[in-house]
Amino acid sequence: MLASEATSENRLQHIIALSSANPAPLHGMLSAFVACLGLPDACKSLLALLDSEAKVRRTILNRILYLARSGEDAIHVDGLAHQLLSHRSAQRNHRVTKDSILSAVSTYCRLETMHTIVEAWKADNLRSSKARWLKVAADHNAFFDADEIVRYWYASGDHVAAKLIAYKAPSDIVTACLDDIARWCSSEDGWIIGRAALRATKVRRSVMNLIKEDHPATYAYICAKKGLNLSHSNAIDLFFRADPLAISGGRGLVLWSIGQLGMWTTLEELHARTPEILARDAQRFMERYAVLPVPFEVDAAPKYSEASS
Repeated sequence: MLASEATSENRLQHIIALSSANPAPLHGMLSAFVACLGLPDACKSLLALLDSEAKVRRTILNRILYLARSGEDAIHVDGLAHQLLSHRSAQRNHRVTKDSILSAVSTYCRLETMHTIVEAWKADNLRSSKARWLKVAADHNAFFDADEIVRYWYASGDHVAAKLIAYKAPSDIVTACLDDIARWCSSEDGWIIGRAALRATKVRRSVMNLIKEDHPATYAYICAKKGLNLSHSNAIDLFFRADPLAISGGRGLVLWSIGQLGMWTTLEELHARTPEILARDAQRFMERYAVLPVPFEVDAAPKYSEASS
């Protein structure tokens, strides 16, 4: 039977058979057959093969996304989403797989369907589901509810929610949350604290002191962005307390901030102290990544004596 003459059911059964064929079909053969599918059949195939290998699901999902981007009727993508949501509620297995597909297709769904998807993620206790909700809230203003995100953050301590508050919430909400953001966020979240401090309408001195003590690089950054006075001695202190091994937001950020503040003399002193700085860094590295002593003694390999030879 020619491919053009194959019925929808024939095509679906053929795709299913190819997905688990042994020996495997030629490289690219499955993708070629999937490329023959229209949007309705591609959606049916994906639902039928939710338990298949990831590469099979991805091949079919890519076809669905290609057709959706090309302007195919969104009603089919909506139908796929509702089917996945139904399976998600009734069958908890492979929930992450279904959510991954929902994340990919949600952009092409009607707004009402997107709301249904997001509500399902918000109601779920899985951290991955919450992350998907927050991603949609970050990308689409229609799904951003600052008060709801703040409540979730206080209940969970999820730094993704804290970042969303710092970067996107109204400034009055950022101001109200700033004390707790500075107190609860870890050293790796300095960018969140810095963004919140810059967007807040007011930053209390006690909060700035807390940031200065716990997040020296972030404090220097805030000073540079706000044009706040930073003394020579304070700049030197911030530099030495900042993490030299941080990929971003560490000592390099302090140097950037000192430069932005035009503190030439401070930079000259730090440059002159390069040997001392390198020695300190080496010591710090050894302390952080020192190999722990072996807690037991390993017997040496037995030696053959002359008598045993």
